[in-house]
Order: sequence, then structure tokens, then C-alpha cells
Amino acid sequence: MPTEQPRAIRNLRRHLTRNGQSLVGFAEEVGVSIFAVRKWLSGERIPRDRTKLRISKVTGDTIKVQDWIGP
Repeated sequence: MPTEQPRAIRNLRRHLTRNGQSLVGFAEEVGVSIFAVRKWLSGERIPRDRTKLRISKVTGDTIKVQDWIGP
């Protein structure tokens, strides 16, 4: 049975879609590589704490730091 993804992954997908933002554009805005963003979206990795804070700021707090914890 597959495990449910953290809320942050669902919210990140929604943020990118609603804002018509590319992975490249988001990665540049956050200051990471596109490969890092792809790993987050696949659930392979989660961002470092300082990156979670940048993601929260860049997304206007629609993706909160605590959203990366659990489903």
C-alpha cells in the first residue's frame, strides 16, 4: 500500500499549476537546482530546513514548514 505524501508536496504541485510556474522558474526563485525540486515532488527527498523557510516565503506561506512533516 503506497504511503501518503506530505501536504507540502501536494501544495507545491498545486502552487506550480495555479501560478503557471515551471520547475526551473521555481527552483531559481528558491535558489536550488531543478533536480532538488524534482526529488521533492517525487517524495525521494525533503528540503533542508532553511530551504523550507525560503519555500514558505516564495509561496506566500501557502506551503508552510510544518507541511513537510507527515501526510
